Amino acid sequence: MKNKKLKKKVMCYSSIAAGALAIAGQAEAAVVYSGPQNIVVNASNPFASIDLDNNTVPDFVIFNYYYNYNTIARAHIIFGNPYNSAFMINEQVTTTSPPLMVVNIPANYTVKSTLATGRQWFSVGILDAYYKGTGYGNFLGTTGYIGVRFNAACGTAYGWIQYSSNNDATVGTIIDWAYENTCRPIRAGDKGQQVAVPAFTPAGIAVAAGLLSGAGLRALRKRKKEGKK
Repeated sequence: MKNKKLKKKVMCYSSIAAGALAIAGQAEAAVVYSGPQNIVVNASNPFASIDLDNNTVPDFVIFNYYYNYNTIARAHIIFGNPYNSAFMINEQVTTTSPPLMVVNIPANYTVKSTLATGRQWFSVGILDAYYKGTGYGNFLGTTGYIGVRFNAACGTAYGWIQYSSNNDATVGTIIDWAYENTCRPIRAGDKGQQVAVPAFTPAGIAVAAGLLSGAGLRALRKRKKEGKK
């Protein structure tokens, strides 16, 4: 009798463990998120590199440009690393001149190989600018996402960089970034998901039984009925 009960418990816990391990595997999100960065790019820190895949090779650099000769010109410019084919989504000015302004894409915009009309992948672009008392750029005085692509271990990977600028292009802030490490499209602002797996303590097993395993759920119901008798 005891052996039968023990066998049932082992089968039940094995089922729970299998379910928990399956969810643990699913929890390994393909989206790799940087965490909060808040890197300020200004006159004191004119160069800031961004290494999306954390392989010690910068994928993008944001440069604080300042020129003061008879007039004042300021801008934050993003450059992609040519050695790993790093590009960002820019506005297409004409068919003969290169695009200059980086597109400020909204949250949940899908970053992928194909782009909307009037946009194209380019290796350099202006984020914000201020010239002769007039501001330019899609990021001036606001916060948004830069859609990017670059060569990673999986091939051409897609990602986003969240960036913010003040009203006169003197200060830019790199807030955070993420990329998809299986080279699939990514939505701007997607930070991936982490699934908590209950610990394998008696209490954790009981929780996992109720959440993850049909066998565990039946066992709990059976136990409940027996307790009422």
